[in-house]
Amino acid sequence: MRGKIPGMLKLEVGLNFEKSGDAADISLYTEFKSREALDAYQIHPAHMPAKKFIPLVRTERRVADYEV
Repeated sequence: MRGKIPGMLKLEVGLNFEKSGDAADISLYTEFKSREALDAYQIHPAHMPAKKFIPLVRTERRVADYEV
């Protein structure tokens, strides 16, 4: 998706090396130019394959959207 979605400023995916029981396995971090760009990302064709795949392989999900 990097470079394909207007308004997406940053995209990172990280595999966690912490093995404690309350640690997540993987994390997605994104930054957007605006809230409107975040909304457009949600329905962008480049995002759709990941949006459909992730629910098939995850056991839980946490989300935090915030403005700075």
